[in-house]
Amino acid sequence: MARLSKAQEHARQQIRQLEGLDETPEITGSKILVALQSAIPSDSAVLFGVDPTSLLFNRMLAHNRGLAQWQHWLQKIYLVGEPLNELSFPGLMGANLAAVGIHDRPQTSLGIPRPALEILTPEDWWRRYHDIATPTGGILRACFGANGRWVAALELARHESRQSFQAGEVSFMRWLAPMIGRILHLAYEREQTSQTIAMRSDVNGILVLGTNGQIQVCTPAAETWLQHLGESGSLGKDNLPTAVWAAIARLRSNTKNSPASHLYVWTSAGNLRIEASQSSLDGSTAIVLAPDRPPIPPDLPLHWQLTPQERQVVLQVVQGFSNQQIATAFTLSEHTIESHLSHVYEKLSVHSRSELLACLFRDVYWAQIQSAP
Repeated sequence: MARLSKAQEHARQQIRQLEGLDETPEITGSKILVALQSAIPSDSAVLFGVDPTSLLFNRMLAHNRGLAQWQHWLQKIYLVGEPLNELSFPGLMGANLAAVGIHDRPQTSLGIPRPALEILTPEDWWRRYHDIATPTGGILRACFGANGRWVAALELARHESRQSFQAGEVSFMRWLAPMIGRILHLAYEREQTSQTIAMRSDVNGILVLGTNGQIQVCTPAAETWLQHLGESGSLGKDNLPTAVWAAIARLRSNTKNSPASHLYVWTSAGNLRIEASQSSLDGSTAIVLAPDRPPIPPDLPLHWQLTPQERQVVLQVVQGFSNQQIATAFTLSEHTIESHLSHVYEKLSVHSRSELLACLFRDVYWAQIQSAP
């Protein structure tokens, strides 16, 4: 990255300061948009959370203005009416592209691989771009990842052609992307470790939309889940949450850019799985909202000779929780959790979590397989 301008350096410092703050993903996202505005001005901007499994949006984190515009885009354009699948957000993530500038001519677009630029003729590119009323000044799309997984996506739009996004702005966004991804990932982790889980529900919710998009059926369980989704990223009081529209868009687009037909989103009642399907009879769309529950952990072997506290910690490790999450759940320090694990490793002659899980497989699952008739 070339030497930063004063505006870019100021934006970088503002965003970097967010790393140590204990704030929600939504507040963090809003502050990121504010910081970016000084370095990469835009007429409208939106930041979505991303489900790493499906690469679909699962919540709206922040927007600066023009909410109605983004509501329309999410319901009518996202995945379904985009000019080129390769430039959709799942397409960009699949190609590992952190930032691109998209204009109405392929030769002025920025950061897009040549094969994607050559899929359409310049005339078809221009026509598809303007068919969906894409802003004249172009759009800048960015994808943010952390620990090898995509966690969020950003779109900036300019309405005036004389203010089209420049190569330096796209490069700056690409350079910032790892920091932003890391900050948002930490915000998600804080949310999941600090938020008290509300009353869990094991009941699936069913939501049915007619061909006109109106709700025909909404079971009580679905209504409850929608309320939980509203707490973690609804588009508004009278609108379905982002995650539901993303599942519907995935169904309508039949795109292969998203590796899964369902998506996951964190709610105050735990993780939720959302999948949409279409009726072959009347064309209605059914959305299933199903709680995603981890498998019940196995009983630990008695011959491991663990203390009650050590057994509790190991059961959490088996379910995939981090030391920080375990410490928060038990109101202990991370140092205490590390100490318990150290004693467990010593007793079982292992040196890491992976070796601990291998030991569990050997002493529990493999023993069950061998004893099966």
